[in-house]
Amino acid sequence: MRTRILVASLCLAISATASAGESTSAYAELAADRVVGPADVVVLSNSVSLAQNAWVYLQSDGRYIPSAAAIATTRIFVDGAPVGNASVTDWSVSKSPQQHSYNNIAAVFLGAGNHTIELHASSQNSRSFTIGAESNLSALVNPAAAVATGSPGADTGVIAPNVAGMSSTSVLPTTNLVNLTVNAGAGQPVVALSSARIFRWGNAGDPLTTVALDGGTLPNNQASWSDNDMYEYAENQAPFFTQAFVPSLTGAHTASLVSTALPYAGENVQYRVGGDSTLVTLTGGMSVVGAASAPTDPHNVTNYICIATSQGSAGCPATGSDVIVTEGDIVVPAGHNGVVLVSGKTRIQADASDPGGQGFLYLTIDGIRRGSLGVQQLASPSSVSTRTLGTSYLAAGAAALTPGVHHVVLHASTTGSFIHLAMTRDLPLIWFD
Repeated sequence: MRTRILVASLCLAISATASAGESTSAYAELAADRVVGPADVVVLSNSVSLAQNAWVYLQSDGRYIPSAAAIATTRIFVDGAPVGNASVTDWSVSKSPQQHSYNNIAAVFLGAGNHTIELHASSQNSRSFTIGAESNLSALVNPAAAVATGSPGADTGVIAPNVAGMSSTSVLPTTNLVNLTVNAGAGQPVVALSSARIFRWGNAGDPLTTVALDGGTLPNNQASWSDNDMYEYAENQAPFFTQAFVPSLTGAHTASLVSTALPYAGENVQYRVGGDSTLVTLTGGMSVVGAASAPTDPHNVTNYICIATSQGSAGCPATGSDVIVTEGDIVVPAGHNGVVLVSGKTRIQADASDPGGQGFLYLTIDGIRRGSLGVQQLASPSSVSTRTLGTSYLAAGAAALTPGVHHVVLHASTTGSFIHLAMTRDLPLIWFD
């Protein structure tokens, strides 16, 4: 059974023959599960050849699976040097280690010539784990007219947001982690992506990250939130990754990677953010860029939709159903080379009493499965713990999109036993060239 949860779409395509992403952009995907540990392993590799100096945007989405109490780490390398964020999941002290999504991003300015881009995986404590099949590595050459990137540079001090007495729709207090200046031409769209590493440093709870603009968090149809519950039945270090799409901006603005916490009663989480956490902004020159519809809620950090029940909960699809989280149309104009990156994100949460199972996130374009598989496994007694899932795909090379309209769908599916398993719908799907 296929269930449609959110079906309206917003498409922004600029009619122009120029395209931002170049045909030398490259995509790689893991064909089978790969065991990692204890040594560093090159999981995927791409090569790009640049006729002149250029920015290259890099993204990897996938999943890793614990086979022991590993501290699993993925990171992108360019010409042998690490770039962007390290995506770390620490199962070493978890009482319920489960399969988990990861995300890495980076933006690098490279000189003319040939460059090698690799996804590395390693275990920080010599325990093995597995990188799941369909994990990927995208290299988008010349993604925008203006590219900016930044990181904190060093691990932050302890962050302890005071959210006592607040609700899920309150304006939450935030801590700025990275600030980037965005200079937009008249009515230009802006894309921002972040990927952070957060580790518990004191009280348990739910840290949150998102992208803010000029000091304020964006509505749910312009930015996503990322969460990973931090306590002994989840993880004490984990990846946090978000995306933002502002359809029209003019002049100078400040985009920020910010953190806060979910205002759950009785929680007062304390955490630190890794110095390699990364924010990237893309402005101008994008000729195919857009987002699928999402609620316009200004501050709702728990805008859940039910995606699965095995107990007949009213209004909730049966476990195992194919659920459409959102969908939209990518319009590729004549003369465009068809290089487009598609990125999907959501958060997942079940009930505390649920036996558990798995939640999946994936993409189709024109009805064909494309890109990485986002997975979060949930198990009693910690099914209630929230995590972030991601999926992405770069249409490039022989798989570049042809001129015309291409229908992209972000799907969710499940296995297991749940009263009502939920995912969020804050900016779940964007695309850009």
